[in-house]
Amino acid sequence: MAMKYLKVYYDWAEVTATLSDAERGRLITALVQYAKAGILPELTGAERHLFPMFQAQIDRDRDDYKEISEKRKIAGKRGGLAKASKCKQVLANGSKSCQDKEKDKDKYNPPTPFWGDERFRKAFQDFCAMRTKMKSPMTDRAKTMLINKLNELSGDMDTQIRVLDQSILNGWKSVYPLSPSKPKGQVRELE
Repeated sequence: MAMKYLKVYYDWAEVTATLSDAERGRLITALVQYAKAGILPELTGAERHLFPMFQAQIDRDRDDYKEISEKRKIAGKRGGLAKASKCKQVLANGSKSCQDKEKDKDKYNPPTPFWGDERFRKAFQDFCAMRTKMKSPMTDRAKTMLINKLNELSGDMDTQIRVLDQSILNGWKSVYPLSPSKPKGQVRELE
């Protein structure tokens, strides 16, 4: 793949300082045409003296780009082959395929009888999503501990859902006993 850009170096500003704006414009246009299509321009002003220096830099940049691209291509092939080889080895050993292992990561079987209820599962997943948005995602162990804590707080599914909703509403990273609801306008009393 060919380069789709032209590197412009800071020191070019110093080198072109003596050129007029028109000469700089012609030089930049000529450099872009050369970098894109290899077209050698017919320059007539003072910029014609600087073009060969910039041309050599463009050629060096193009060579560097090709070298880096080739190295990345080889590295990509190696990485892909290694991953494919690992999957083949796993299959040969009678284990699950790599894709099946990835799917298993998304499965979570919590220790609660309420998991079959859609409302509870939705509240729990919403809580986990909130934690992820807070950049504090939960591990499977943390999820199990959270469910155990919910079970300690209440054996009632509706109460557990309200506890989860309370934590989501307040942006808490854990669950706590339900706060007594206060009528609108009631101010918390200071002790």
